[in-house]
Amino acid sequence: MVRNWYQPDGFDTNDKPYIYNAEAKDKNDLMSVNLLASNPVNLERYASPTEIPVLDAVCAAIRFLAYSGDNGHLVTEPSRRFIYYNARALTAMDEAKDHTQWPRRVSHRPLKIREALRAVTVYGASLEYRFQWLVEEEFDYGYEVVWGINERPTDLAYNEASKGPILEPYRLDHYRSEEVNMLDDHELAVLGTLTLSKVRLCIAEGYPVIFAFHLYWDSFRYVEPAQSGDQGYPTIAMIPASRRLAGPPKEHTTQAALIVAFDHIKRRVLVQSMMVPVSFFWMSYEWIIDARATESFWMLRNSGKRGRREIENSSDGKWYNWQILGSWTLKRIPESYDVSQLPNSSIAVISRQEGYLDVFWISAHCTVERAYREPLDKEWKRETVPLDFPPGEDKEREAEAKVPLPGAIVAVSAHIDKLDIFWMSKNGAICNGSWRHAEPKWYTRRVLQKQDGIAEPRAGLAATIGQRDTPSKDKINVYCVGPDGSIKNIATTRSWTGTDTVTIVSGSGTAYQYTSLSAVAVDDLDRDDSSTRLTETVAWITPEGSITGKRLAKDSSWVEIWETKGQPNIAHKRSHISTTYFATHGSIHLYFFYGQPHGKLRYGFATLSFSNDTPYSEYEDDWYGPQEDGMVQENSDMKAVSWKYKGQWTDLVLWQNKDSRLFMGSYAFDPIQLSDNHGVRRGSPFGLAIYGEKPIMAMKLDDGFIGVGYWGSLDF
Repeated sequence: MVRNWYQPDGFDTNDKPYIYNAEAKDKNDLMSVNLLASNPVNLERYASPTEIPVLDAVCAAIRFLAYSGDNGHLVTEPSRRFIYYNARALTAMDEAKDHTQWPRRVSHRPLKIREALRAVTVYGASLEYRFQWLVEEEFDYGYEVVWGINERPTDLAYNEASKGPILEPYRLDHYRSEEVNMLDDHELAVLGTLTLSKVRLCIAEGYPVIFAFHLYWDSFRYVEPAQSGDQGYPTIAMIPASRRLAGPPKEHTTQAALIVAFDHIKRRVLVQSMMVPVSFFWMSYEWIIDARATESFWMLRNSGKRGRREIENSSDGKWYNWQILGSWTLKRIPESYDVSQLPNSSIAVISRQEGYLDVFWISAHCTVERAYREPLDKEWKRETVPLDFPPGEDKEREAEAKVPLPGAIVAVSAHIDKLDIFWMSKNGAICNGSWRHAEPKWYTRRVLQKQDGIAEPRAGLAATIGQRDTPSKDKINVYCVGPDGSIKNIATTRSWTGTDTVTIVSGSGTAYQYTSLSAVAVDDLDRDDSSTRLTETVAWITPEGSITGKRLAKDSSWVEIWETKGQPNIAHKRSHISTTYFATHGSIHLYFFYGQPHGKLRYGFATLSFSNDTPYSEYEDDWYGPQEDGMVQENSDMKAVSWKYKGQWTDLVLWQNKDSRLFMGSYAFDPIQLSDNHGVRRGSPFGLAIYGEKPIMAMKLDDGFIGVGYWGSLDF
């Protein structure tokens, strides 16, 4: 059965009743009025209808007003997604009895016309391109996720919308439900006739009418237009005789639409449809007179008032310095507000050399995005990574096959003028984009002979690369979770050379199906000979909620990191996992950070030898940080990095606490708070890298844009 995306308004004493507010008209002036004929541009569609007709109808009414009279700053292409979020957010704030805080989440649900109109009154209307509608795909994680149309708009969208005039909604059928239910059929028809009279007056005043009508069939039924007199528009079928004044069967849906004209002689109204197949259709007066067939009649007026309070912007002054590294700097990336926040989504930050910085992410519209800075750049440059290169006979089909699920993305580079990024397609293919400074700059492909079904695209992704200026500098290892709960290693090289191989690191059912992944590759820098042993490790969360991992042995097999398994239920299955390390005297010391079910941050520990493949004796872990306010948020990303600072090994791990404040820490020191709860968007993906011996991080700021933060200065 098709889901009904309309929710009835019911009666509310706070609804303002519609009153005709124009010069008196002669009865002859109320025989026919057609707003479409006199204002065709005002009623043009500017985007394909959404699945929620209430939004489309309200936005069509706003567009009409924007083209009518002096309506400065009222947008002609209002964002449906902006209004949809605000409508649900206001209801959630009502339920929480707190209008000082945005709700932690809203759900994808049907909408009342009243809710949408209230959102417009309170917050105004933003431009569609500022916060574009997207089709909500069913990314089933087994729990509700904040993604796409459930995400809060940017502060920029709110502040632009606040500059428009305040619109006031008025109700045409302002009748108490209890009273309506006591009426007989004749009285109901009288009530419907009164509503029809108000509709005609409203149209005559120059305003279209938003309303809802019930379908009595599985799909829209209509009569083809006559050769003359119908202006090419069909007419909706009559209400079945058996259902008159009885309403439709419950299994059928309700549509919202806009009445834009009436013809009193032919006893019909012209309706702007919010359904894809038909733009306008005629509807007999009988539909409106039947109070069980139509309901929730509203109109919007420009109040002439202005002065909405702007949203309090996220302040850069709400960040704290880490003075040992210098003053804190935060830069926003333009046009970056559409970064996905699905579980395991990420931001990849990479510096090929000093003065060069690249940032990659996947948008909620399933595009691969890049921002970058080079020495001569005064501002960030932006591009969408082209998926249609190399060209060929199946260029479009191949590009479609590389479209990402809006989740994880990773980047590696061992060259000054080359880098590689990896992501997963919706069909589970591992995709690779190789960039180089020379033309053609991008080459994109699906690895492993274009196979789908390699990975579970909702899970994590990790990648490592050999050290620069060594024989392994082009050897890339990508790690993913298989659809069967296995862990896979894809050994590959840059896109222009070499072949791909896949190895099962850990068998079916050994990983939680949507687990995060963390992989590191560490060189034995203390060796005296010229050969370099690259130690590869990968860690993940099991279906039992324990931490486990493997390392690549000398014989190219995969061996356990720990001789004994970790405790079950010690890790939250939806927690991210991230690894820090330091190398000394032929050994590597690893710290695996993760969140526990109750939110405490914890780390597992292991020491491995570069010279042999012996597992660490037993799984060891410890609490991290004594502070209660450093507890890990359930859907927090977690990123870690290790590097040498002034010759000493240093590590850093980032996470969000339950109040959405950003924290950083290390196995060597207690957590440090970086921002307050208006600094970073709740559930933001993170990126973390090293630039000039200092950490540089990227995150979705509370205002909706990606911010890049660092200490000291960057030599751009």
